Amino acid sequence: MESDYQASFLQTLLHNMPDPIYFKDRNHRFVAVSMAKAKHWDTTPEDFIGKTDLDFFDVTTAEQTHSDERQVMASGQPLVGKEELISYPDGSQRWYSVTKAPYYDDAGEIIGTVGISRDITDRKQAEEALREERDRAQNYLDIAGTMLAVLDADEKVSMINKKGCEILGYSEEEILGHNWFDAFVPESHREQVRAVFRQLLAGEMEPAEYYENPLLNKQGEARSIAFHNTVLADEAGTICAVLFSAEDITERKQAEEALRASEERYHMIADRVSDIIWIMDMNLHYTYLSPSATEGRGYSAEELMAQSIEEALTPASLKVAMAAFEEELALERMEDKDLSRSRTMELEFTCKDGSTRWGEVTTTFLHDAEGRPTGILGVTRDITDRKQTEEQLRQSQKMEAVGTLAAGIAHDFNNILQAMIGQAELLLMTGDFDAQTTSALQQMMSTGWRAASLVKRLLVFSRQVEPRKQSIHLRQSLEDVQLILERTTSKLIRIQTDVQDELWHVEADPQQMEQVLLNMGINAAEAMPGGGILRMAAENLIWGNQDDELAAGRYVVVSVSDTGMGIDEEHLERIYEPFYTTKERANHSGLGLSIVHGIVEAHGGAIRLSSEPGVGTAFKVYLPASVPAAEDEEAESDSAASLGPLTVLVVDDEPGVAGLLCEILESFGHQTLRAPDGEAGLELFRAHHQEIDVVLLDLIMPKPEGEHCLEEMLAIDPEAAVVLTTGRLVDDATRRRLEPKIKDFLAKPFELSDVLRAISKATQKD
Repeated sequence: MESDYQASFLQTLLHNMPDPIYFKDRNHRFVAVSMAKAKHWDTTPEDFIGKTDLDFFDVTTAEQTHSDERQVMASGQPLVGKEELISYPDGSQRWYSVTKAPYYDDAGEIIGTVGISRDITDRKQAEEALREERDRAQNYLDIAGTMLAVLDADEKVSMINKKGCEILGYSEEEILGHNWFDAFVPESHREQVRAVFRQLLAGEMEPAEYYENPLLNKQGEARSIAFHNTVLADEAGTICAVLFSAEDITERKQAEEALRASEERYHMIADRVSDIIWIMDMNLHYTYLSPSATEGRGYSAEELMAQSIEEALTPASLKVAMAAFEEELALERMEDKDLSRSRTMELEFTCKDGSTRWGEVTTTFLHDAEGRPTGILGVTRDITDRKQTEEQLRQSQKMEAVGTLAAGIAHDFNNILQAMIGQAELLLMTGDFDAQTTSALQQMMSTGWRAASLVKRLLVFSRQVEPRKQSIHLRQSLEDVQLILERTTSKLIRIQTDVQDELWHVEADPQQMEQVLLNMGINAAEAMPGGGILRMAAENLIWGNQDDELAAGRYVVVSVSDTGMGIDEEHLERIYEPFYTTKERANHSGLGLSIVHGIVEAHGGAIRLSSEPGVGTAFKVYLPASVPAAEDEEAESDSAASLGPLTVLVVDDEPGVAGLLCEILESFGHQTLRAPDGEAGLELFRAHHQEIDVVLLDLIMPKPEGEHCLEEMLAIDPEAAVVLTTGRLVDDATRRRLEPKIKDFLAKPFELSDVLRAISKATQKD
C-alpha cells in the first residue's frame, strides 16, 4: 500500500507542478518527466522515457547538462540555482534557474539524478531592461563636464560619472561601494566634511550652493574641489542620499595663491621673514636693518644700528669677515667685474647675554649709475640650530666610531681575557695552593671579569649590541652605580639609596640597566651644582589599573630624585628628545635621557617624570617583574662532567683559548681534537665526523670564517652538534639566523661550568 501511495504521489506531483521536473538514470536517460516539461516540447511525458538530452538539445547544451549530472552523482551534492538559457523547437528561448540533486534507491545508492527548473525569463528581461536604462542614464551622466556622484546613507559611493573617475584617477569599480570620506577626503578635513554630509542627510541644513574641500586622487595628491549639493528622497519623502556636482578648481586656486603671494612679497620681505635683511655703507655701518634683526640676540633695533662690526662679531669671525671684504674690494677694482657677484660665509655673532649665535651671511655690493660700490646688501640667516645639529652629528659619529672600534677589538680582547680567566679558574679547580696564591688567582679572575664587563658596557653604550635580557636583581646595579657616582660627582652631593627587602627580579640586560641608572644619576647630580641630595630607590609595586603606558601587573619601580633646580614646564615635553638639553652644549650631547627612554621602552617598561622648579626632579622607571628561574648550575656541571668520554673538536684561531678548552675537557676525561683555523677544522671534521660528538667552533676566525665553516660541517653531517664560541656580542639578527643550526652560543670569556653546560646541552637528544 505504501508503495502504491508513493507512486500515486509522484505521479500527481509530476502531473501538476508548474515547474518542469525530471528523473534520470545514471546514463542520463529520462525515467520520469513532469507534464510541465513535456508541454514545452509539445509532446507527452512518455515520449521522454528512455531518451537523453541529445534527443532534444544541440550537442553543446546536452553535454553540459550531462557534465553537471555526472558532477552531482560523483559528489553526492546538489547543484543549486544554475541559470540556463533553453531553446525550444518553435524558436523561443526561456531562462531557467536549475537545481539538480542525486537520486537514491531504497538501499541509499545513487541511481541517477532529479532536476527541477524554475522559469526566470521575466526576471532576466526586467534586469536587462533595468541595465539598459541604467546604461542610458550613465551615458547622460558621463557626457557631463563636472563630477556627478551619489553618496548613500552609509557614506558609500553608489554612483559616479566618468568625469568624477577622471578627477580622482580611479576606475568606476575602484570607487563604487567605498566610504567616500575615508577613501577620498584628506584626514585633516575628513570629520568637518563628514559633519556637513550628516547634517544634509538629517535635514538639519539646506543644501549648500557652494562648498570647497580637498579630495585625494589615486596619486595621493590633494585637489581643490568646489561642490554643489542636493539631497535625494525615497517614496516616503525620507532623505536617503546626497547628490553632488563638483569641479576641480586646483589650477584656479593655485593661480589665485600665486597672485596673492606676488602682491605680498615685498611686505613679507620687509616685515615677516625670519632672515635679517640689512644694508651697510662702505664704512661698515648699518644704514638699514629689517625688524627680524631684534630676534635672538637680545638687542633692541636702536642698539643693533649703533653697533660696529667689531662689536657684532666674535674676534675669529671678524677676521673672516674683514678678509672677505678686502677680497671683494679687490675684485671691484677689476675692469671686467661681475656686478651680480655675491659671497656666502658663516659668521658667529655676539648676544647681549654673553652667548653667541651663528649666521649664514650672503652679501653683494650695491652700485651707483657708474658701477661704483656704494654699500653692502646682506641677508643673514640664523643657523645656530643647524650648527648644533652638525656638532651633535659629529658627536654621534664619534660614538659610532667608538662602537666600531670596540666591536673590532672585543673579539681579540675577550680571547685574551678568556685565556687569563680560564687558566686561573682551571688552576683553582685542579691545584692545591696556599691561601696567598689562591687569593691571587681569585683576584686575577675578578679583575678579568671586570674587564670583560667593561668591554660589554662600551658596546652597549655605543649601541653595538641589542639587549641581552636575563633575570637580575637590581640591588647590585644600584650599589655599583652609587660607587661610580660617589667617585665622579661633586663632594657636595650626598647620595642615598633605599632598596626594599625581598625586591623582585626583573628580566633585563644588566649593563643597560646600569646605563639607565648612571644616566639618570648623572642628570640628577648636574641639576645640583651647589650640592644637594641624590636619592636612588627600588621597591615592588602591584599596579591594578590599566593606562596607555602601564598594563596591570607586578613591577619593580626604580626612582632617582634630586633636590636641584627642577625643570620648567616648557622643557618637560621635550626632555626625552634626542640631542635636546638645557645644559651647556659644549659638555653635553643631549642623549642621556633619550638613551634612558629608549632602553626602558625596549624592556617593556615605562618612565614617568615629576618636577617643580626650585624644588627638584624625580624620575620613576617601571620595569615588569619576573620570577627568577630555578638555578642549579652545580647540578648541571656535575651532569656535564659525568658525560663521556666524549670526543670534542675545538676549532679556534686563538692558541690560548683553544689550548684552555682542550685542557678543560681533557681534565674531565673527554678526548679532544684541535684545529687552529676553519680549514684545518673542516679537514678534521671530514675525517672524524662519525666519532666527533660535539664541535666547539669560533665564530670569528679566518680560513674560512666561522659561519661558512658551520655551513660546510652541516653539509657533511646535518646532525652535527655545534656550539659557537665568540668574543663578540652577537646581535639579534645574527642570533636568529644561526640558532636553528647550532646547539648553543658560548660567549667569551666564559667559566668552566659554562663550557660543561654547553657540552651537556649539545649532547642532549631533542
